Amino acid sequence: LANNLAGRYKRAAGMALQITISNVGGGVATNLFRSQDAPRYIFGFRLEIIFICIGLAIIPITALTYKRINARREREKAYPSHAGGTPPMYDRAPSFRYTL
Repeated sequence: LANNLAGRYKRAAGMALQITISNVGGGVATNLFRSQDAPRYIFGFRLEIIFICIGLAIIPITALTYKRINARREREKAYPSHAGGTPPMYDRAPSFRYTL
């Protein structure tokens, strides 16, 4: 995540958001495995598998989006629109590339 967020403040906010979502996910996961479902915990395992499948479905979407944006920036790099003297654009800069 840190490589795909340019700028100090954006990177700090992105990392904080990722950690927050992870901690919330841990709290949710502890409530999925209820004592009334013991000993097999079918409800909890089903929901965990659903969350894993959602994550696995998002990975190729993210990868294809990053590749498409990087390819567009490569094409635009061949035709620069203006000379230097522009303020830093961080992750919107034509030279910025997303990584996987």
